[in-house]
Amino acid sequence: MRMWQGSVGYSEYQGISSPAYVILKPKMLINPKFYHYMFRSGFYTNFSRRFSYGIVDDQLSLRYSDFKRMYSIVPPLETQNKIVEYLDKKNAEIDKFIKNKERLIELFIEEFEVFIENKISIIKSGWQYKKIKYFSKVFRGKFTHRPRNDESLYDGEYPFIQTGDVARANKYINEYNQTLNKKGFKVTNQFPSGTIVMTIAANIGDVAMLGFKACFPDSIIGFYPKKEVMNDFLYYALKIKRNDFLQTAVINTQMNLNVDRVSSIFINIPSRSEQERIVNEIEVHESFINKAISKAKKEISSIKEYREALITDLVTGRRKEPE
Repeated sequence: MRMWQGSVGYSEYQGISSPAYVILKPKMLINPKFYHYMFRSGFYTNFSRRFSYGIVDDQLSLRYSDFKRMYSIVPPLETQNKIVEYLDKKNAEIDKFIKNKERLIELFIEEFEVFIENKISIIKSGWQYKKIKYFSKVFRGKFTHRPRNDESLYDGEYPFIQTGDVARANKYINEYNQTLNKKGFKVTNQFPSGTIVMTIAANIGDVAMLGFKACFPDSIIGFYPKKEVMNDFLYYALKIKRNDFLQTAVINTQMNLNVDRVSSIFINIPSRSEQERIVNEIEVHESFINKAISKAKKEISSIKEYREALITDLVTGRRKEPE
């Protein structure tokens, strides 16, 4: 019913389906994988939007009565078979390329974390080894209203950060998807720009820094380090403590932390000048890593665009069928 999202395809399995799907069988001899490629292509999902209904775009649905009125390209079976064989081969090559690039990105991230750990975790002469609570205030987010999805609290002027925003951030949170109005603002706390934030439920241990004033729920905590500790140094120190936080988490219906447990984690603290030197070295290396990751992501994006164009051109006849 959500064909415009590409929610359509050929099933290789016998089984059952939810009412959200319509099950179709062809009336003529076809290669079903050809239509799998065609119906999921960008040009056809856009075409299906014209026959879909809904109040807002992301809730559009396609009824079978409207689907069956849509036109479809029907090349000879031999042509379908050739296109499917070619696309299966090219898809396998593209999937392998994407998998290798995604693994390369993972290796870049792992290497960067090792780099940070080597700079921060090894105690050197003159360094202190302190619990977080002795050099930083730790505050828990707040959102006391129930139910949390009460629409009367949202769509105002106050940015409201969720755990997903922290997870997606590349150090700084510079954008947001949800806001609170004045009513919602009354049941929460606002934290200043530059606050280090960390998730303590769901995806535990994700760390970022606020690029603007924002509110957040009790699944996120904030850190205000004292003058002896640089904001950026604490950010990197927390970033490599994820395993410690996971080991400290309480397991009930889901893993979660609290302020007391986080505050009791030990971190190495060098002198302020040493912190500045370490942060500078990390940021230089981070810039190199980010450029490498950005290049790999662009290559993934480009190959996906090529695949989409290739499929569209072949199933619509814009490109000559493969030999």
